[in-house]
Amino acid sequence: LTPEALGFVAQLHRSFNQRRQRLLGERRERQARFDAGELPDFLAETHKREVSGSENFDKSILTLSSAGLGLSLSFLKDFVPAGHQVYPWLPSVLYVSWAAFTVATLSTMLSFIVSGLALEHHKGIAYRFYMQGDEAAFATTNKWNKLTAFLNYTSAGAFFAALILTTSFVIVTLQGNIMSTGNYKTNNGGSLEQKG
Repeated sequence: LTPEALGFVAQLHRSFNQRRQRLLGERRERQARFDAGELPDFLAETHKREVSGSENFDKSILTLSSAGLGLSLSFLKDFVPAGHQVYPWLPSVLYVSWAAFTVATLSTMLSFIVSGLALEHHKGIAYRFYMQGDEAAFATTNKWNKLTAFLNYTSAGAFFAALILTTSFVIVTLQGNIMSTGNYKTNNGGSLEQKG
């Protein structure tokens, strides 16, 4: 090696040797803990991240479904006069939206339970692979994980369907009420404007 290359290696050694020694020492300590039976903490970190993401999704669906259901009920009470129906099929749209909000809420609550079972199963797979050396562990199917995914898709789909149906109900009801009162007329552009 040239004197410049040797000088560079010496500089690297002086700059990073202390850190390298510290990291090697930490690695030896960690290996000694594993040799003594301590389990790696990747399971806890994996669990924490999965639970956090799932909880945020579930909280959002529960909150928004409950709010949508409440808003549609108060809209019905405040804006649709009793016995007044512009379109006879319109209440069916609202009832289906309520059913969809209910499905979204119930499937989200059920996914809380099933996701816990999925995480326990996944921990068992990870333990078998990392601690027992079972190479076939990850080939195991996690039926709870599939059910959790199904419930999450169901809750999201039901929520969006309910939101679309409720919004459609509100728009059609408001337009029907506006037209039936006779206080509005259509202008040249096709939009409504108040008479007088």
